[in-house]
Amino acid sequence: MYKQPDLLRRNVVRYLSSIPLLPLAGVSSASAAAGTFAFAGLKPDFEAAVTGLTLTEDLRFGSSAVPSGTAVSAAIKTLADVAARFNPLEGDFGPNGAHQGGTGPVTINSEVQRYATEFNPQNHVLEADGLRLQAVLSGGHFNSYLRGNVVTTGNGFNAGAEGASAPTRLADIGLTVADLAKIEVGTCITGGSNSGIAVVVDKDAGAGTITFEAVSSGIKTAYKGNWHVTFTTFAFARVAAEVSNGGMTTLKFKTPLASTVVPGMFAMGVNGDPGYYNDPRAADRARVASVAADRLSVTFDKPVRFGRPLKVLTPGGDNTGDGVLFVPGLSSGQIWSKRAYGPQRPGFQVQALEVEITMPAMPQFPGGGYYAKPAIEKAMAATPGMLWGYWPAVWFYSFNPERIRVAQSPSPEVDVFELFTRLSNGPSTWTGFLHTQPYQRKVASPRGGFWAGNPSGNSNSGIQTRDAAYLVLPKPLANGQKRTVGVIWTRDKVVHYLDGVAVSESDWVTAQGLPHQLGINLACGSLSGNNASGLFFPQNDAQATGQFLTVHTIKTWEL
Repeated sequence: MYKQPDLLRRNVVRYLSSIPLLPLAGVSSASAAAGTFAFAGLKPDFEAAVTGLTLTEDLRFGSSAVPSGTAVSAAIKTLADVAARFNPLEGDFGPNGAHQGGTGPVTINSEVQRYATEFNPQNHVLEADGLRLQAVLSGGHFNSYLRGNVVTTGNGFNAGAEGASAPTRLADIGLTVADLAKIEVGTCITGGSNSGIAVVVDKDAGAGTITFEAVSSGIKTAYKGNWHVTFTTFAFARVAAEVSNGGMTTLKFKTPLASTVVPGMFAMGVNGDPGYYNDPRAADRARVASVAADRLSVTFDKPVRFGRPLKVLTPGGDNTGDGVLFVPGLSSGQIWSKRAYGPQRPGFQVQALEVEITMPAMPQFPGGGYYAKPAIEKAMAATPGMLWGYWPAVWFYSFNPERIRVAQSPSPEVDVFELFTRLSNGPSTWTGFLHTQPYQRKVASPRGGFWAGNPSGNSNSGIQTRDAAYLVLPKPLANGQKRTVGVIWTRDKVVHYLDGVAVSESDWVTAQGLPHQLGINLACGSLSGNNASGLFFPQNDAQATGQFLTVHTIKTWEL
């Protein structure tokens, strides 16, 4: 039901990647072992499958970490040790410390949180035996405080263009006049259909109506689908004057900001055209420093950079009403390697990786078709302790050092492991997508799991094999215990592993010549497209601050 939200990521990196990676840390094509790799398929476990490959990296994380004793082992005990081998952002940094190339601080999938731009002890915590990437809330609140549901009879749900939206009857979204007292004009809803975000612009107790305008949901007129309407403390306001990209720190708005907008929150720009269907985004999120007494202007801690200018509605013209989405000031951590990886590098045949991680303990939830209020609230009541929006990932992403990529060139991405905690998936569902070209996949079903998903029409995953997208396991992957994720990657195949056991074998040809970076990150959900209506974000503050991903070891082998 929900589209994988990575297309924008690939497009952004395609145009931004331009700076070379640092040289391999003690590894070169000359040091790769001689010989030819014998591809073993799905049968052997990871330890047996890497026999004959050269161990090239053995990193042990934690303040009490001890090297394993091999020549390539190292203990990563301090943030200085982390910074010696990794960057806090995808891409690279120049001699003056400025970020260069790659996506940098851009949250390219409209992630709820913002990645920390520097290593710090709040988002990058050195525990005794690991590096914990930690979510930290520094302003505002997550609170999905009220939920209605669009009924299939009556006049339907409306979310129109700026100044041109018909009111929605409270009865048509399962609410009463008493509910209006809880709702504040200027705050946002998700749902109302299988799309994005709308803002409350008016409420009328006498008429029993509430008026919404589209933000990123697209225009909805008399929509009668059986969908939830979830009220949040996110806030949106349309700008009163055009906002240039990167040149303004104080913005003025047409209407007063909701009281939920407070210092410490982050800003995301939303362009209305075409059709009020653009995802919220920010090239480098500015944080609210102060709100004017009349609540008609905000001063930020830095010039805003939304990627595109924000324009004011032009009556009879082409512009729609652009504005700013205010979200809680949630930050998280990530690490991106300073060395390159990939079997496509000259002189290499194979790249193997195994990462040992720990995720929070969460209840069993396989995900599914939860989109109406009764089903959602039943599922949430049955899963206390769920961290909605939790989205950890281990992945390789291409990084072009020579500016040779053109619009149609591939940006190969190997997702070693991703976990999407939203209504359609949960902490029991393993995913490991490959991107940029179609591929066939052979699958195994370890630990009683079953494969789901018919991705034949999924342009993002590219999997051509029916029921090979999601491995749904009988117990949560996020269980508070250590586990390993990994791949063995050749120039035409990728085998994914979970806890040392082969999960899938994909026939996937790697584009030649582009090295990869290894990234490990903690995202906390996304507001892109239908992820918003899929409640792919924390529903309260405890769910936000409970999110972490601990990295214990990183080991790589090459040939």
